[in-house]
Amino acid sequence: MTEFGARLRKFRSDKGWNQEKLAEEMALTQASISQFENGTRQPTPALVEKFAKVLGIPIESLAGEDSTVMERERLMRNLKGLSPETLEKINAIVEMIKQGERPKRQDKK
Repeated sequence: MTEFGARLRKFRSDKGWNQEKLAEEMALTQASISQFENGTRQPTPALVEKFAKVLGIPIESLAGEDSTVMERERLMRNLKGLSPETLEKINAIVEMIKQGERPKRQDKK
């Protein structure tokens, strides 16, 4: 079971729901819920958001550390099919963002 699957099972159980009830609320099958909980299937970031909304919990509580991985996977899916020129522009933007996240050095005078 993945961390996400364990958290999903916990929050579902805390709500007093079985897999069928969560599946109904999510418009999914019970088999899908089982796969998510057992880690044989990974949700998209949008689906994680929907799970959190349906369960009435903050997305961070459900996604945990997996949220970075999910966002990375979402980004990779969005990059598929883009031209090399567009990818080059995106990489330039990413580098600018990374520069902005680095702490600025204090010059000693």
